[in-house]
This record gives sequence, C-alpha cells and structure tokens, in this order.
Amino acid sequence: MGSDLLVDPNAQKIRATETYVHPRYDIKTDVHNIMLVKLSSPAKLSPTVMTINVPSSCRLPRRSCTVSGWGSITMDVDPGALTFRHPSPSPISLGSQASVPET
Repeated sequence: MGSDLLVDPNAQKIRATETYVHPRYDIKTDVHNIMLVKLSSPAKLSPTVMTINVPSSCRLPRRSCTVSGWGSITMDVDPGALTFRHPSPSPISLGSQASVPET
C-alpha cells in the first residue's frame, strides 16, 4: 500500500482479513469491478495512502463525482511494478466516458 512497486521498502504491507467482491462483478467484461478489503490493522495515512468517502446513496446520471482506482498484475507486465490508472484530476460526470491515462 502506498506504492506501485512491489519491492518498495517504504510500502505498507498489511494482511487482508476479508474481501467483498461486488455481487454483480463480471470477470469477462470487468463490469462492477470493485472490491472492499478489510485490513488486519489500520494503514498509516500519508500523501500516498488516503481514505475515500463512500456515498450514502446512489448518484443520478450527469452529476459530478470523483473517481479513483487501480489495476492488476499480469504476465505481460514487469513483475516488480503494479499497473494502474491514475485518478481523474477533476470530477467527471456520471453517465459519461472519461479518458484516463495509463502508466
């Protein structure tokens, strides 16, 4: 946690005790690709490890929101680094497509 390098000595390594996959996640299309992870101990907050607000209700299409996320390790990627998409630098409109740079 806190780095995209698997061997970063400054990264926080915290065991997950539970995971909650979205009940409608589709592995073929990546629709509903979200998971909550319960950590065995609290993470230390820093400029690279932050909390996010979880909405209390569903937002309507065409309303502003902020998004973030990460990717996964695959066989065709350097095993020393995670691939991910950066959070949108500004809020996007729900119901529209956003162009997000890859690293």
